[in-house]
Amino acid sequence: METTTIESPEVQAAIASLRDTAPFVYGLTNYVAANLSANVLLALGAGPAIGAAPGFTASFPAGAGAVWINGAALMSSVTPEALEEAAATAHKAGTPWVFDPVAIGGGATNTTRSSSRC
Repeated sequence: METTTIESPEVQAAIASLRDTAPFVYGLTNYVAANLSANVLLALGAGPAIGAAPGFTASFPAGAGAVWINGAALMSSVTPEALEEAAATAHKAGTPWVFDPVAIGGGATNTTRSSSRC
């Protein structure tokens, strides 16, 4: 199995591309991961926006260079409907997006309830 590290040429090329394009990246995550996620994106040259304030999930994904949706967002004030709206908005706009299912079905009522919907 081949190992890919931060020093790998393909990773270095991806980081250089990120810095050259400086994309706006929209994300939904929990409060614990938000600060670290934003700082990593800033260090790589992206412009992050994180959160589900009113109107964000209906508009931000359409103008973003990428969207990430973290299932742990359900452990804060983000609703399953907000996750779905962000994904649908990104999909409709052709914005690349990824769903990280961390914490889905972990036992908390709000994540178990939403696991069949996301």
